[in-house]
Amino acid sequence: MFKSALFRLTFWYMVIIIGLCIIFSSVIYHESSNELSSGLQNQFRRIEIDINGHEINRRSIAMPISTDVELSLRLHRLFVNLVYFNILVGIGAGFGSYALAKRNIRPIEEAHNRQARFTSDVSHELRTPLASMKTGIEVALLDKMITNEDIKEQLNSNLQEVNRMEGLINNLLRISKLEKVDLQKSFVKVDLDKVVNEAIKINKNRLDKKDLEVKLNTRPIYTFGNEDNLVQVINILLDNAIKYSEPNKIIEITLKKKNFSQVIEIKDQGIGIAAKDMPYVFDRFYRTEQSRSKLVSDSGYGLGLPLAKYLVELHNGSINISSKNNNGTKVSINLPSMK
Repeated sequence: MFKSALFRLTFWYMVIIIGLCIIFSSVIYHESSNELSSGLQNQFRRIEIDINGHEINRRSIAMPISTDVELSLRLHRLFVNLVYFNILVGIGAGFGSYALAKRNIRPIEEAHNRQARFTSDVSHELRTPLASMKTGIEVALLDKMITNEDIKEQLNSNLQEVNRMEGLINNLLRISKLEKVDLQKSFVKVDLDKVVNEAIKINKNRLDKKDLEVKLNTRPIYTFGNEDNLVQVINILLDNAIKYSEPNKIIEITLKKKNFSQVIEIKDQGIGIAAKDMPYVFDRFYRTEQSRSKLVSDSGYGLGLPLAKYLVELHNGSINISSKNNNGTKVSINLPSMK
């Protein structure tokens, strides 16, 4: 589809460029012929005037060449030169048009490929829990000896799958909404210390359940942004730190100023991220090998970090991750300081 569009666009670019060249060449040829004709007539007219200014009889002078012949020769050379020029322009237009068409189509093709991949990934992610639920229900219906406890267990399993799908859909809706709304219109002065403590409060039960200690090195520092979305960013990162940490470990959160940026660092002592996975951690639906660890009961759908990255970039900031296998992970967020 895109190849045919590329060639069609190249063709029309060439038609426009060559058409304009032919028009300009025609105008140049026409104007030049008038100028040459007028110039040659004046030149031959001067030859016919003697030194005293008296007109000499044309017949008494042996002209080596007539005005019409000279004009024809010059116009022929001009025509040939214009033909060569248009041929060169046509060749250049072909290469240039192809390059320009390819450059213009590339973003559309990439967007189309992303959309196709996104649709495929979403379909897969929704199909998996649905298939699991369907199989569990079918087995339960066929089992004539099923007990109330078995039914309750199956319903709990289905509820977990529904919750997972609900989380997927909510994250997708958030990303879709953020891509359409001008979030920066709602920016205000935000205390990052307050943001961090709010995210900790949201995750308190999970922290207590795994006996994880949060070590804070924070103080009130301010940025310009949307408080709810910044809380969501820290919540996503803290959720990952909890998820991939063994019990009785420490999660360190630090707030500091660095040059003209406000820096938030979240460092855990978890299972880390393999080097081969690092380039893809911010890709939608990408899940690392560590997410399949027995330590992780619910690895999610791979939308948390892409959403966090998108929110940080909407705040004119950046997010970086450094990690090693079985050696913890450190996430650094850089946000603009208040002016």
